[in-house]
Amino acid sequence: MVAGADTVASALTSLFACLLAHPHVYVRLQQEVDACFPPGVDPFDASVHRQMTYLDAVVYVQSPCIMVRALT
Repeated sequence: MVAGADTVASALTSLFACLLAHPHVYVRLQQEVDACFPPGVDPFDASVHRQMTYLDAVVYVQSPCIMVRALT
């Protein structure tokens, strides 16, 4: 077993559940991803990640929810 695999799985599951519960957030996030990675652009180009402020905000806002769920 890889260390932290359960934590990452829990965090991603929680994040995706919240995105499905709030479709307007999902749509805006998808628009940002599409704008930063148009067809033909390498999706693994990390230089683009700093431009993805909405993704950063979504993950940041979701983080406390993950921590609370992990403690309960």
